[in-house]
Amino acid sequence: MVLDINIYLILISLSAAILAGLLTSPFLRTRKLSFILGAVLVALGFYFLQNGGSEQVKTTAIYNLSSIGLGFGLVLRGLVRPNIHRPKYSNQEAVIKDEAVISIRNISKDYFNGVKTTALRGVDLKINKGEFVAIMGPSGSGKSTLMHIVGLLDIPTSGSYRLAGKEVANLSPSEQAEVRNRDIGFVFQQFNLLPRTTVLDNILLPTIYNNSTGSKDRALEIINKVGLSDRVNHKSNQLSGGQIQRVAIARALMMNPHIILADEPTGNLDSKTSEEIMAVFQQINKEGTTIVMVTHEEDIASHAKRMVKLKDGLIISDQIRS
Repeated sequence: MVLDINIYLILISLSAAILAGLLTSPFLRTRKLSFILGAVLVALGFYFLQNGGSEQVKTTAIYNLSSIGLGFGLVLRGLVRPNIHRPKYSNQEAVIKDEAVISIRNISKDYFNGVKTTALRGVDLKINKGEFVAIMGPSGSGKSTLMHIVGLLDIPTSGSYRLAGKEVANLSPSEQAEVRNRDIGFVFQQFNLLPRTTVLDNILLPTIYNNSTGSKDRALEIINKVGLSDRVNHKSNQLSGGQIQRVAIARALMMNPHIILADEPTGNLDSKTSEEIMAVFQQINKEGTTIVMVTHEEDIASHAKRMVKLKDGLIISDQIRS
């Protein structure tokens, strides 16, 4: 039956269908789905090719060959295309041109504990590479919830969150952990260092998960940057509060992240030490690292280049500081 059909028509049908498969399969979310759909189309195409009515041989064969070709295209694409549903992130990957490092659109977050509590109400926020942004607001304003979502410590109820050009709002827990480790550095109010562990080993902690080469040399370089070169082998319980926070900042920088998230980084420090820590953040920002900081202190927020204020789950002001 197939031999009666013009060979050129067969080739054109197959070529067009394979091209269609290659072009359409990127819209499928996983390699597995692309492969399965292609295999099904191939099987159906062969089946109907063998069982088509003789009075409609040519028309039937064209459609069947197109189906087979589309199937082959989807299978091929399924085998060679990257898995866009479970992407691999790299801190060495360049941020897409003209795309914000952080792009949040219509993000909402609800909590249910007997009653519904809305922490964020359709928040839109873009933060560009190299910005230093302070997020402020009273207790219950949603600033901590926003920070947790940006840091992939929580997931939004609805909305879109793109980090360095990639959608990350609905990643699996393992994917979230991968992004956090590679692309986000955290500095917390409580420091969260390992006790009775040296400065060097605390800073090397993020490298445990991905066998980084040259880790010790980079750690020593960062230790020098934050002014702790004379404390490399000191344990965390032998350091002052300001020195401990410098270690936490160095640890956050270890994986060369896209952004540093700082949650009340001076909350446990006196005013003089707080100024010293903010000077470290400013220097890091001058070198190109994007910093997002949550604080309730106006004088601390004044060190940032941009101030975003929240109230009742909404952004009420967004100002660039001169």
